[in-house]
Amino acid sequence: MPTTYKTCPIHTKYSCEAILCEQSPSSAQIYKCWKCITSENINTHSLITIKEIVEAADDKTVLEKWPPLRDQENILQKVAKVYNETESKYPKKEIERKIEIFFDEMERKIKEQIQQHKEQMLYLSGVYCDTSRTVKSIYEEIANLDTFKKLVINSTDEYSQQRLVEFIQQKYEAIQYNSDKLSVAIKQHEEMNCLFDFERPNEIQLRILDSIKQINFFVLDNDEEVHDYQSHFTPPSSQCSSNFEEKLFEESQNPQIDLIMRLLSNKFNFCNDQFLREVRQKLYKLKNYFSKISIENAFIQDKQPLTFENLNAQQLEEYAQIGFLISNQSNTNNILESSYQTESPQNNQLVKSNTQSSPSLVQNLQKLLRVSQINELLKTQEQRSMKLTFQKTEFKDSHFACLVGVDSQKNAVFKQTKEGYCSAYLNVPIMNELMYVMRIRLDSKNNNYHQFCGLVATQIKDIQYMHQQDVIFTLKDDRVGASKKKGNYLHQNGVRQKYKEFEIHFCVAQQVFIFADYPNYDNINVIPKDRFKNINANENYVFAFELYYPEDKITVTHLQITEQFPEMQPKNN
Repeated sequence: MPTTYKTCPIHTKYSCEAILCEQSPSSAQIYKCWKCITSENINTHSLITIKEIVEAADDKTVLEKWPPLRDQENILQKVAKVYNETESKYPKKEIERKIEIFFDEMERKIKEQIQQHKEQMLYLSGVYCDTSRTVKSIYEEIANLDTFKKLVINSTDEYSQQRLVEFIQQKYEAIQYNSDKLSVAIKQHEEMNCLFDFERPNEIQLRILDSIKQINFFVLDNDEEVHDYQSHFTPPSSQCSSNFEEKLFEESQNPQIDLIMRLLSNKFNFCNDQFLREVRQKLYKLKNYFSKISIENAFIQDKQPLTFENLNAQQLEEYAQIGFLISNQSNTNNILESSYQTESPQNNQLVKSNTQSSPSLVQNLQKLLRVSQINELLKTQEQRSMKLTFQKTEFKDSHFACLVGVDSQKNAVFKQTKEGYCSAYLNVPIMNELMYVMRIRLDSKNNNYHQFCGLVATQIKDIQYMHQQDVIFTLKDDRVGASKKKGNYLHQNGVRQKYKEFEIHFCVAQQVFIFADYPNYDNINVIPKDRFKNINANENYVFAFELYYPEDKITVTHLQITEQFPEMQPKNN
């Protein structure tokens, strides 16, 4: 290797030591000696010594500042690091060995799984083919045609005719058993006929093959980078786009799936968006299967599903309450009659005539939502009573420490049997806009007075204590801050012991909760409106009670809906 280089064309006493590497350099100015460098004040970043060039070329190492690159320093440092590595993390032979082991093991497992599944499918094919023989066999068994034929042909005398009669009678006696047995076999046969589908296994096969293509031992941290990297060495015809399935889903049109999703996303089903998105994605993966289903006659003739698209959240909740009442009745005509039982046969007939003749239950949902049918009935009779029962909550001791039922007058009864917090609620759902009048009888064996009653949100009735609610009343203490409208505070010692029966007026929408002794109304206490601050008019509520001590009992003797709250005044004798 030479130790001296070309003489500097400007400073002839000096030899050239470096090359000026600038964009569009002049051939006359490219070689520089140390005199040029110091006198011309050249940026050393643009200079590369001839010695460095020669050594890098001879030693096959990285030349600093060469070649020209964006982010040159960073890139060349990484290249130099690669040059300095003695060996890779995994030597080539080790990588090849691991890849071979992986695919050999995967091939073994796949073959084993395929063989097991093939045997299972072959077995099911036998079951598939046997269903028709099963139907025929059962029919021949229960029809017993050979015996029937002999009895019919040989029925020449009274004895043989009697045998024929007995044979027919036996078949009628076994009609339920034979019908069920044959129906089950027919159903299994029909289901098996519908089940066989060769297209879907083919689709699964293609997905499996595609999944195998996705196996990659050389994965970068960023999936997108992996895809870009693979595109450099993957032939265009076999590239696998990570967005292909999503794009295909967006562009797909399937009327069968669209119909299913339209029915499922009906507002009245209350399905959340996340669930609907997941269902749609799963359905589209099976779109070829659903494409076989005819939707021309999906609905009953001259009928179309209701969409409820124009209902807002409050209207939807109100309609759901009405739907709850309807779904719990045997038919539309007795909805009001069975939910709000009148005290006279004449009014029972009035309920029937109204529900049968009025088109509002079917044609005027808005009127139904406002409970106008109930209001119209109330105009003809000022008050209506309801049939009541108690239901235990699922909270704490309620299942084993109390009893619910009815007494001899068919009043709803809630009784404590063991010590512990127990809650129960009335079976009638509270409609927030209506006004209620309730009468109860409290029995406390030892005058403990741990008896609470009031409104509880349906969603928390099984997860919270009754005495922790806002709109409640108790004779135990003044935790609710009730005010006196008349007389004394009912929780006062010396006052509460005088009374066993009480009347309650309440309405969620009007924020009314009044508690008084009955029937004299000597003391009337009112729950303040600020206790209603957490009451949401859009939520559902039940009227609940809580007991703690054994032998304590609450009896609901009366519950009615009224157009306006009656005055709490003693009845004239």
